[in-house]
Amino acid sequence: VGQDISFNEKALRDQLRLYILPLWNSYSFFATYAQLHNWQPRNELITNETSQKQTVYSTPVGSEIETYWYKVPFKDQKDKLDIWLITKLQKLIRDVRTEMDMYIVPKATKMLEEFIVEDVSKWYIRRSRSRFSSGDQEAFETLYYVLVEFIKLTAPLTPFIAEEIYQKLVVDTLEGQQESVHLNDYPHSDMDYLEKNDKLMQQMEAVREIVSLGQSLRVQNSLKVRQPLSKLQIRMNIDPARDKQLENWMENLIKEELNVLEVSEHERLDSGEDWLNMDSQASSIAISLNKLVTPLLARQGLHRELVRLIQSARKAQGLSIGDIISLEIITSDIQLIDTLKEYNQKIAEDVKASKINLIEKSPAEDKAVKINDISLEFSIVSN
Repeated sequence: VGQDISFNEKALRDQLRLYILPLWNSYSFFATYAQLHNWQPRNELITNETSQKQTVYSTPVGSEIETYWYKVPFKDQKDKLDIWLITKLQKLIRDVRTEMDMYIVPKATKMLEEFIVEDVSKWYIRRSRSRFSSGDQEAFETLYYVLVEFIKLTAPLTPFIAEEIYQKLVVDTLEGQQESVHLNDYPHSDMDYLEKNDKLMQQMEAVREIVSLGQSLRVQNSLKVRQPLSKLQIRMNIDPARDKQLENWMENLIKEELNVLEVSEHERLDSGEDWLNMDSQASSIAISLNKLVTPLLARQGLHRELVRLIQSARKAQGLSIGDIISLEIITSDIQLIDTLKEYNQKIAEDVKASKINLIEKSPAEDKAVKINDISLEFSIVSN
């Protein structure tokens, strides 16, 4: 017999903000770049069941039955982020099935929310934007596969948005597929794939812990993320048998995420006036970040802030990702002038500008904006 429930509008708004919108935004991000690059999925990304006939000797004569197991539709993947996300998905499928089988829906829901927000949106998509922008096929295939499997997982809990995304990702693009997400079998995990990549999962957790520590240091010391810093030192007091020391791909991720030029491991970390230290209580990881901003680093930071400002203006003007612009910048600040001259080509590439016209004079007071306390005036014209 059904019972009364308490309907809470705040909880509904929270679910919209914390789950529905991140899911839809992840789909929208994928769809935008897929359309930009005319990318189309292959059927193998949907059909991940493998069948095999086996002879079962349950009777003197024996009988032949069809058995199925589930394999991810990828071979020889190169990008560690792709492998990690697909492995994370296999773990999610395994754990959500376990909770749903026991009717522990709140725990299953929490797992789904954490995956789409923390793993897909905040980590994989944010770290892979340049790959999608350049039309990387493996990135498209990875995110497509993950999104389709994910909406199958969430379909019993969010039936309408799951159906909407399924129609757009599957029905509208591939022939011979189920006409509704609710006609699909509930996903199974590829346990072989999950077990094979256990080491990678541990390594990525170490990377994310280091990044979290570094971000905390930046926030506590008012160091903007767009301001490059020179060095990050790391100490990892971890059992060597677990083999979680930093590899090149790990160092590169940390560099990009924390915007540092050099990442290195040390048994003893530097300390002193120019160094900021922090350690993790949970994972025996400690870091030391050099906070000294040289003139070169200051110009690099100014370059990034300028790109952010122009990109925000592009968006405000309703320009699409592929629209080419002409850019005019007016400023009398020597540091900004030097930055524009040094990074002219890179800025033009970043903001999709065919040319940048620099005018060295004081900007009009009523039109001036500021970045890092530097005044400038700029205008964008769509070509």
